[in-house]
Amino acid sequence: MLKKIIPHDSLRACFNRRNLVNYNMASGEKKSLTHIEKTLKEKGFDVKKITPLTSEKMEVHANTLHPIQNNQTGEVNVPVPVRLTVSLDNKGGIKNIEGASPTPEAVRDAEHFVKTLVDNNQLGMPGQPSSSHQTHQIEINKQGQKVLTRKNFSAF
Repeated sequence: MLKKIIPHDSLRACFNRRNLVNYNMASGEKKSLTHIEKTLKEKGFDVKKITPLTSEKMEVHANTLHPIQNNQTGEVNVPVPVRLTVSLDNKGGIKNIEGASPTPEAVRDAEHFVKTLVDNNQLGMPGQPSSSHQTHQIEINKQGQKVLTRKNFSAF
């Protein structure tokens, strides 16, 4: 049995895999959460979770690309987690985004992760053939940036 959770009296949230809809009872406006997710993606965020806080705010867990410098790879953009607070306008669109930068701890974790991949020879470079033991690859995206991507899984 699916329980409906109403985090705020003026907000009704219906979560279903096909159509996520945020309904603001005060204004009567409907705005698709998938539309908000699409807008955040256009701003460089890969949304993982959206939690409504009030009728005007939501918390978003996402990844964003952050440049990491490594001696062997040079600068590479790595997905790092961020926690955003998104304020909505009276029509349910995005008015403001807070917390768009990763924490220093998340950046250090990403730097360590890239170093570990390089040290263990699990990182393929652009233009080079990848081997079966490499779990990640650096690819060039549409903007010409080097981006770390997951390719294979390795179990020891």
